Amino acid sequence: MRRPRLRYTPEELADAVQKVLGGANGKHVSLYTKIPYNTLMRIVRQTKAGTNKAPQRRGPKPVLPAECERDLVEWIVAMQQDGHPPDRHDILVKANKLAREFDPLQSL
Repeated sequence: MRRPRLRYTPEELADAVQKVLGGANGKHVSLYTKIPYNTLMRIVRQTKAGTNKAPQRRGPKPVLPAECERDLVEWIVAMQQDGHPPDRHDILVKANKLAREFDPLQSL
């Protein structure tokens, strides 16, 4: 049976890594911070070796720029507040309009 995925922030992980690098026992830091021991020690090893990378977004790059996504979200919220929640088709039509404003040859 799988164990539930624990939640911790990148700041908590960075603090725990600094404690271990500062000489604290990894097991004790792991128990205190609720960060899995193997995860903590893997990040410590990567930090010591200089190969620790910042977490990246998974999957393909977004098609719409961030400002277009914000406009789309604002439009969806406004439509919901007016009592007309948009369905999937409406959202795709609006997203295509926004994408074409940004790049006339682009479509979703």
